[in-house]
Amino acid sequence: MLHLLQSDLGSDELKRLCNKLTPEDSVILMNDGIYLIHQLTQILPLPCACFAVISDCEMRGMVLAEGIEGIDMSGLLALTTQHASSASW
Repeated sequence: MLHLLQSDLGSDELKRLCNKLTPEDSVILMNDGIYLIHQLTQILPLPCACFAVISDCEMRGMVLAEGIEGIDMSGLLALTTQHASSASW
């Protein structure tokens, strides 16, 4: 499953999400979900791949952390086609 984190989740909700992740999943931080970078680095390594939309990072003055790969819109599109289902958070 592709998990699209589009808002700044509370710590309890973020922990619930992380407990559900499997190696086949992917997480994408986008929009205000970019603000979760620092919280996720405390949880890393996640059991799945984690990405952040570069333009959203730049717009919010955030820097990518180790373990989180930057992607552009074409990378986002590629990930959406690789996963049969998705969930927005």
